[in-house]
Amino acid sequence: VKNDKVDKNTVELDTVLTEELKKEGLLREVVRTINQIRKEQKLTIADRVIVKYNTDEEILRTVFAEYAEEIKKSVLAFSVEEGEAEAEFEIGEGKIKIHIDRI
Repeated sequence: VKNDKVDKNTVELDTVLTEELKKEGLLREVVRTINQIRKEQKLTIADRVIVKYNTDEEILRTVFAEYAEEIKKSVLAFSVEEGEAEAEFEIGEGKIKIHIDRI
């Protein structure tokens, strides 16, 4: 018996990268970068830090402002604040300077 009816399953993906999705992706990169710095400084989960950042990238400043509490929890920080920082990193398409101090 030949089945002439073709059953086509189609999936449609929305590939538009919204501003919110961009910020969430940058948030993950920020957290990964800060945790890498913690690792390089041989900090443990018992060590609390102050994170300082400096960037000219508006979207990165927005990520730090909107997700400050989430960043603090994810990297075990007492505070996250804009300030002097030396080490420069590329996050997304922008550059940011980040410094962490153990408290």
